[in-house]
Amino acid sequence: MQYLYFRFPRLRHQLDLIVWFYDRLPSNVASRSSEAGMQQRSSSTHKVDNSATTESNNIEDQKRYSVKNNEKSAWHCVLLDKQKRFPYVVGTGRMYISNRHIRFDYVPVRSAKSTSFSIEFGKILTITKGRLVKYFSFNDGMAIEVYTVGRQKPYVFAGIVDRDDCMQYLLAAAAEAGFRWSL
Repeated sequence: MQYLYFRFPRLRHQLDLIVWFYDRLPSNVASRSSEAGMQQRSSSTHKVDNSATTESNNIEDQKRYSVKNNEKSAWHCVLLDKQKRFPYVVGTGRMYISNRHIRFDYVPVRSAKSTSFSIEFGKILTITKGRLVKYFSFNDGMAIEVYTVGRQKPYVFAGIVDRDDCMQYLLAAAAEAGFRWSL
């Protein structure tokens, strides 16, 4: 195996990307430690090259998205922007689902400030279950791809432990708000 790794640079690059991604997946221990840190940091709004993002610094929204209030509608994950060069990790944080949008509170990769990013249900074209690592077929994947208006490539919420539960909750919240997307 070592011979193949050093002899073929394309194979080496693919294996390095897989290791790089799995080293950065959130774990339960990281989730618990980041919850305490995220509550203490200040919050700001971040746009990631998209007109589908909305700004919400409203105090009601911040109370609604507290970890204690939303244990069922909060998932720890990583946000990837596929519109940029792979792998572009926007940040690691928590995804919250409300009755009108998806919100992602995170700490950017090279920053110490907490930031939030949200996508309104009305701007979403389609949502699919995704699999980032297509070389191994031992599971169905742990990602949700969100295609929005004005973008060619999706936002990917990766590393979601209960991805199917998250997807069902998201579709139920959207149906309650009157939105139906093609899957």
